[in-house]
Amino acid sequence: MTRVFEDKYHFKVINGILNPAGDKRKTPKKWLQKYLADLVLEEDEKDSLLIVYYAGHGNPGVNGELILTG
Repeated sequence: MTRVFEDKYHFKVINGILNPAGDKRKTPKKWLQKYLADLVLEEDEKDSLLIVYYAGHGNPGVNGELILTG
């Protein structure tokens, strides 16, 4: 997927791992929230576009939300 965004559309691609140190104290959801907040803080500019592609596991929650299971 990275090559399509870089080669075809000329987007800057930043890859991340939700649990890089194997820290079991933080859930995948918390890692994702932190990663996205850091990304927005660093990359937010006028007329910017943020596309999130998540390749992992998830389950539907009680109210239809996505529960990330990593």
